[in-house]
Amino acid sequence: RQARASDTSFFSHLQAECQARGVYFHNFNFERFFASTAHTMADVGTSLDVIAAATKVVKKQVAAGRAV
Repeated sequence: RQARASDTSFFSHLQAECQARGVYFHNFNFERFFASTAHTMADVGTSLDVIAAATKVVKKQVAAGRAV
């Protein structure tokens, strides 16, 4: 039920914003986020910073009616 209720449009925009900033994760919103032993703590920190910034951008786009 949770998966069906998720905001797939928001996720799609978030994934695109993150990818534009150099952080790629699977574009299917029901997929999980995975890290590997190749990721350093700095990589994880950078990813979290990018995701936080991209989330703010997408939220503003949604509020302004630009993200559909």
